[in-house]
Parts: sequence; structure tokens; C-alpha cells
Amino acid sequence: PLPPLSSLGLSFALSPPRAPAMPLIGLFMKATMENIEKIEFPETTDWTFDVLSGNGVDVRERVTVNAQDEVEVPNSKATANFTCKFEGSKQAATISVVT
Repeated sequence: PLPPLSSLGLSFALSPPRAPAMPLIGLFMKATMENIEKIEFPETTDWTFDVLSGNGVDVRERVTVNAQDEVEVPNSKATANFTCKFEGSKQAATISVVT
């Protein structure tokens, strides 16, 4: 397993969503290390999020998303790495990991 990122002196910040309908969230890193050319996360990495509904009322805590998991998006030909349906929503919320 990978060491905890905090032990490597890494810190993270998520960019805020720009549009309520389809937020694009980027992971930005700042690291102080020597003799490191780049940091890569394996495709098998499990990412854990708290997913909030568009109206900000309902939350799914500690959702695990993996780029290798692929599920069909309901009522669509598309696929995603995670889907869930919030009460009162017309469509499923989706997360796709892009590397």
C-alpha cells in the first residue's frame, strides 16, 4: 500500500464547482520533495468522497470511486465509475475518474 500522503508532505485542494449542473472537480497538489519528477496515482486507486445532492440537502458519505469500476448510467448509453440517485432528482448523479 501507498504511504499516507500527509507523511510525504503533500497537501490537497479541490477546485470549487463552476456550474451547478455539471461540476468539474480538479485535484491540485503542492509538494515539497527532492529528486521527484512526477507523482502518479495507480488506476487501481480508491478515491473517497462525500457526495452532496444538487440542492445541498442529501449527502452520501464516504463514497468510494475507482477508475476501474464501470457502471451503466440509468436511462442512458453512457457509463461512469459511480452513480447514485438522490430523492427528488430527475437524473442519477455520476462520477467519472479522468486521468
